[in-house]
Amino acid sequence: MIRLTAALTLAAVLTGCATVKSKPEPVRSYRSDGLAAAQRILVLPFAPESEFPDQAEMVTARFTQAIRRGPFTILPLPDAAVTTSLVDDVRLRGSVRTADLVTLQQEYRVDAVVIGAITRYDPYAPQVLGLDVKMVSTRSGAVLWQARKVFDARTEPIQADALAWYDRIVVESGAEFGPEVVLLSPKAFARYACGRLAETMVGEVKVAAR
Repeated sequence: MIRLTAALTLAAVLTGCATVKSKPEPVRSYRSDGLAAAQRILVLPFAPESEFPDQAEMVTARFTQAIRRGPFTILPLPDAAVTTSLVDDVRLRGSVRTADLVTLQQEYRVDAVVIGAITRYDPYAPQVLGLDVKMVSTRSGAVLWQARKVFDARTEPIQADALAWYDRIVVESGAEFGPEVVLLSPKAFARYACGRLAETMVGEVKVAAR
């Protein structure tokens, strides 16, 4: 029954994509000139502001994967106590305290910290994933980059964009499944959404044609 429902959902989605002409609204983003100076960065676990908190780790991993194409050295998280303190502070205040930024810069040689929140999440097709992510300098506390968007696969522009993105980025570079999986798999859809967000930071992926 689950497979039948998924198949019917995908068929409806693909039918809608055949006639879609509009493009999704672009990702709202800000990028500072100071971003170029951020080389050693720390990605904190995203805050799961949704009813599926167990998916936060997966989404964080997908975003980290997406920005590895950039000119950054992504550092491992500090010990559990420090990481927990940082994450709790972000959830309460929406930012990292100045004292913690100084500690990260001096003790761990971190140039910037990536802070993210999952603002909406529905893992069932048609999927929805809302993200609000920013990078903060440990030296100045300034926001070096920020982007936010709700990727709602219930809309035809997002459906078509997700299929086209996954086909260009993943299938052309070698994948076991076709692009249709992006509309059914939470991990694949998160890869698309995080990839789109990360493009405003590290630029668009270039993949050789098949």
